[in-house]
Amino acid sequence: MIARFQKWALWIGVLAVIAVAAHWALNRYEAKFDAEGFVRADNMHKLQNASDAAARLLAQSEADAEAKAKLDSEAANVLTLSKQLVTANRVIDVQTKKLNERANDVSTLYRAAPKAELTPVPGWIVTNGWVCDYNTAIGYGFAEDGTAVGGDDNPSCAPDAFGRSEVKAADILTHHNEYGAYCRKLEKQVDALLNHTVFIEGQK
Repeated sequence: MIARFQKWALWIGVLAVIAVAAHWALNRYEAKFDAEGFVRADNMHKLQNASDAAARLLAQSEADAEAKAKLDSEAANVLTLSKQLVTANRVIDVQTKKLNERANDVSTLYRAAPKAELTPVPGWIVTNGWVCDYNTAIGYGFAEDGTAVGGDDNPSCAPDAFGRSEVKAADILTHHNEYGAYCRKLEKQVDALLNHTVFIEGQK
């Protein structure tokens, strides 16, 4: 009886040892599995972060390239318009010079009849008031409040509006030529600005 009990005790001891070993092995396996799973998850997280960063970098690079291309295009358009403006101004200058060269002749000489000889233009009197109003009409004679016309405060307006001025017809025509050139150049500049604005709007 005792021998049988000892045999059973031996088997129970063996089974206990096996159970303990199995439990230890299982715990170690699970621990290893958990560690490997964490590493894999961490690697996947790092990979996703790297992928997101690369995507952002690519998007920023494309945006920068697009912005640079737009600026380069606008700069090229400005250069083209500037060249056109310089050319237009040169043409206006040449035309104005020719007009000024003949201003005195067409202001002092005239032909009384077809094929007649040129004769001096009869005396043409320009009053001080005429000169004053001429200058005022182009913005030279108005006070800052826009009300004052004539008087001592305006150097182009003599006290006696009906007195004879020293201005000659050729002087007026020359001034008109110069002022006309000035206005035409301003018009060209405004046109260039509007054209560039339209160009920019078309880039959007």
